[in-house]
Amino acid sequence: MFTQTLLVIAQCALLGGLIYLCASGGRTVFQRFFNPGCWFSMFYSLWFLIPQLVSMSNRNFILDYPGATQQLVQRSQWHLVGFISAILLGVLVVRLLFDNSARTGGINLTFEKLRAADYQLLAIFYIFGVGATIYLGNQLMNSEGMRSELVKTPVGMLATILSFFGVFSMAVFIGHGLFERRYLMVFFAVVVLGGAIFFTGARGRLLWPLSLAVAYFLCRTNQMKIGHILALGMLGILVLLVFDPLLAALRSTRFSWQEVQDKVLISNLFMTKRNFDGFANFTVIVSQDSLAADPNILLRGGRSAFMNHYFPGFLEKGVGFGTTIPGMLWLAGNLKGLIGGAFVYGAILGLLSFWMRWLKTEPMFWSYMFAMTWIAACGGNFQESLDKMIAVVLPGFVWIAILPFRHLRQEGSVVGDKVSDSVSVDPG
Repeated sequence: MFTQTLLVIAQCALLGGLIYLCASGGRTVFQRFFNPGCWFSMFYSLWFLIPQLVSMSNRNFILDYPGATQQLVQRSQWHLVGFISAILLGVLVVRLLFDNSARTGGINLTFEKLRAADYQLLAIFYIFGVGATIYLGNQLMNSEGMRSELVKTPVGMLATILSFFGVFSMAVFIGHGLFERRYLMVFFAVVVLGGAIFFTGARGRLLWPLSLAVAYFLCRTNQMKIGHILALGMLGILVLLVFDPLLAALRSTRFSWQEVQDKVLISNLFMTKRNFDGFANFTVIVSQDSLAADPNILLRGGRSAFMNHYFPGFLEKGVGFGTTIPGMLWLAGNLKGLIGGAFVYGAILGLLSFWMRWLKTEPMFWSYMFAMTWIAACGGNFQESLDKMIAVVLPGFVWIAILPFRHLRQEGSVVGDKVSDSVSVDPG
């Protein structure tokens, strides 16, 4: 247990170093708190760090892996230390390739007051998104299959793409509504599309627009309000715990609130349900290590090989687990693949941490924020989710293509109105 505790502390220290490298030189809340290092650390904490602590406190329990032992879990932790170390090295190398002026430079992202034409275009995105989401929800409620089956048809693929346009515009409406105190707009943006999303079972498409809207508010005011962050975290936990039991009850022939309440358990987050199962899946891959390395997995993804080999029974039921980024890299090349791939991944995060400082317009801000929910999601299936990432960042590019933004308008408000070298952190 002592060695395992030291390995957890080492991972925390490495994550702290990653955040420091990506945030160093940043002058705004956006640059300091929403850089790729912070995004990755958040996802890693949810899918790997906290699950390690839960496992250690429960005699090294690993979900759906009864053969797990302390030695096997500890081996997985050692490899994760190597994984983050290689990422940190990749970020560091990229930093060294840029001179000091590039690290501390950049421009101040301009948040402009939306024009009538902007609202009209976003409203079109929203309306098409609502229609597409209602279609997907209706198809799901009237079928016994999984949601992933719906996107295998041309109509389903188109509806899914349009639904992401709706999610994008929903986040923009909520973000501007919060900042401008137009709470009626916030209410309708959440209720109409949020209600439609609920019946698709896609928790992320409801949770992420709300989260990114709050992030927009924090970036626009250039203040980190701890109270808002805690409230958002509590809302996220509530959504994760209630969403699936409530949807299952609504799909059953007899709805029962008691049945919903009985299934809402805190243990579902990390113990009995696969909400954050990254550490469990990586431990299975590394400790059993019974699949031959296949570099082609870097192109096609590792979910199929992982599920067919380790969890064929779940796959037959239409259930798929996240291979995780470190798990995918291990399947592609064992230890060399893990370390080499992590270094490249870290270099990508390092490049993104510089690129984000040169974003000029709000549509690119939203596209970047949505993209990071996939790029930094180290507990999922990276390659298999690239199509969704493209679909959710596409509205920002369409927005700019149709309605080119004016360059740094004088009447537009720069981040926090006045940019200084200090960022306010408000506990309220």
